[in-house]
Amino acid sequence: MDKKQMITDLSLNSRINDVFLLKNKEFKVRRDKKTIDMFFKIADKTGEIEAINWDVSMDEVDELRSIQFAHIQGYITKQKDDGSLQATISSIVKAAPLDLDYSDYLPQSKENLDELMKKLWLKIKSIENSYLRALLKAFFDDPQFAEKFKRTPAATKVHQPYIGGLLEHTLSVVTICEAICNIYKEIDRDFLITMAILHDIGKVREYAYDKVIEHTDEG
Repeated sequence: MDKKQMITDLSLNSRINDVFLLKNKEFKVRRDKKTIDMFFKIADKTGEIEAINWDVSMDEVDELRSIQFAHIQGYITKQKDDGSLQATISSIVKAAPLDLDYSDYLPQSKENLDELMKKLWLKIKSIENSYLRALLKAFFDDPQFAEKFKRTPAATKVHQPYIGGLLEHTLSVVTICEAICNIYKEIDRDFLITMAILHDIGKVREYAYDKVIEHTDEG
């Protein structure tokens, strides 16, 4: 099923009627100790919006907790001073997995990842120490590892939590280290740059990103 509505398509008073990823679900009981409201976010690869589903029954809570992707209906009912939107949701129906294209829900780097990999290879080739260069090539000459490194997120939240985030983050750290080497000439550049490139390689096994970005059991 083709996704027709993205988060970035929505504005104040927009009707919501499509499948979204449900995140950060919280169920809060009102002062009457009976009424339950569901606070959460709806998301896709273009962004996320705060959402509220008022007056959820106790019988619905466990089912709603378990839903990851759902066909959502509702409206954008509020725009905050900072420009962020808030939705009021009237219907949440679990989406059939076979109907989903998960790439619609995975946030991605805005950079060209193939071009970033070329930049990384230039850094690897700049290493003059043959042992350190061989160490780097032992990883990045492996096509499977290189592809995972290119696509892995840097985190599940906070910094670069999207496809290609690890590669972006690594190149940023390398750039900082190169600047330090230009100031402090006594630093072993080859060693520092090698460690900068490898400092987060464990993340290729720490994170899964086939459906949503999350920690693996190993991670």
